[in-house]
Amino acid sequence: MIDSWRRRILGTTAWLFVFLLYSAVPSHAETYCVTSVNGLNTALFYAQTNGQDDTIKIARGTYSGTFVYSSAEAFSLSVLGGYDSTCNSRTLDADNTIIDAGQAGPCLVLTSTVAGDFEVQGITFQNGETTTNGDGGGLRIQSDEGDATVDSNSFKNNHADSEGGGALRLRS
Repeated sequence: MIDSWRRRILGTTAWLFVFLLYSAVPSHAETYCVTSVNGLNTALFYAQTNGQDDTIKIARGTYSGTFVYSSAEAFSLSVLGGYDSTCNSRTLDADNTIIDAGQAGPCLVLTSTVAGDFEVQGITFQNGETTTNGDGGGLRIQSDEGDATVDSNSFKNNHADSEGGGALRLRS
């Protein structure tokens, strides 16, 4: 009777250990393959609250509009241009992937209220416009903490009413 009781406790303890070990494993990163304006908006929307690091791979082409990511999670976001339509291969050339705001607002705004890292690579930001004390016409990155890497991008015909017509990095 005592041996049976000990086996039950030992078995329950083993399962509890496995559960706690599995729970402690960090969450995996999410990768999105974007081929349309709607796809880019959707990827940014889900990435801001999914509780994991995210990579948005943007296929070559022109994406018209203003795109916004605003998160209160301490996870990284990479926005990378130059991919083929399946996101399996990439040519790093900013002229292949264009975000064009058409002077209707900033091209891309990335905001984190905590320590989230940002990486933006291989994208042309053009025709971004901010008004009424606005900053960052082409690209605006704002976070309390965290690093920002902006590499191999191009900025064309962007304007800001205040600072950073092409790109601006702010600490909140």
